Amino acid sequence: MVQIMVTGRQRWSTIVVVVILATLLLINTTHRKYPPLEAPQPHIPWRGGGENTEKGAGAVRSSEKKHPMFLVPSWSKAGDWQCAVNEALWDCVGEDRDWGLVFVDHRPGENRVKAVERLARHAEIVVVHDTQQPSYGWPTDWEQSKNSENPIWGGRSAFVDKEGREAAWTTAVQGDLDPSGEVFSNMRKLWNSEEARTVYASLNPDHGEFGTHTRLLWAAAKASQGDILEMGTGAFSTPMLHNLTASAGRSLVSAETDSAWLSKFKEQGLGHHQLLLVPVYGDGAGCFGNNDGVPPSEALTWAGIPSPQLSNKEVACPKIS
Repeated sequence: MVQIMVTGRQRWSTIVVVVILATLLLINTTHRKYPPLEAPQPHIPWRGGGENTEKGAGAVRSSEKKHPMFLVPSWSKAGDWQCAVNEALWDCVGEDRDWGLVFVDHRPGENRVKAVERLARHAEIVVVHDTQQPSYGWPTDWEQSKNSENPIWGGRSAFVDKEGREAAWTTAVQGDLDPSGEVFSNMRKLWNSEEARTVYASLNPDHGEFGTHTRLLWAAAKASQGDILEMGTGAFSTPMLHNLTASAGRSLVSAETDSAWLSKFKEQGLGHHQLLLVPVYGDGAGCFGNNDGVPPSEALTWAGIPSPQLSNKEVACPKIS
């Protein structure tokens, strides 16, 4: 009888141990399959020297700070099937400070939605081009509300300019550094002004597709304070932002992946305006089979740090001091 009782207790002990082990295994498996979401690291606002461009204590400051530069590798030949893409380099552009305005118009286009989400956390306004393009993977709430009177972008207030002759939209997104929405409201008023229409007509008289962002970008630049980041240079945006920031005493950083195209703006990269090469593409252009005019690494000291011993896949984000 005693032996039977001991055997029964052993059986129950074994069952309990098996249940506990199975539970622990299930928890571990679930954790690996659905890892807990980590809260994003809070952005530490950069507060450098320079005069405050607005009287309010919380205003974004303009600065003479230079963005950390990337190492500039040697380039692969055009059409090389091994042309490498290091898209992650875009993820560190603009992380060195707060911005009054960020203009998102870079390649690859699929990276733009990520850039808007990241940089809106430390900017007053983010303006993004080509928001009519569904293949770029825009936020769901934007796709659902883009034709409404009050569009939303990732939970943020948005405003869309569809008035270009070509089917190329430009959208402004309210950033975290404009919590009251005052800057965003002023931008909308400026966009609807006669001055904005005059500026647009003078800069893009033919209403070309590549200049459809001009009116809204001008309004956002005029409404915001502090430095401006341009992700992707352009024949319309870069000269306009260069002139606006020069007259207002603001700094401008223009970041670009195509070294030959960026070289066209070399004369503007002085004083308040920094040109920054982001070596995303291994051929120094865009991995589209033609890299005519791409300068060698050693000739790009004005846009990066020559490092011809490296390939672009070996380039990492520069340190932020």
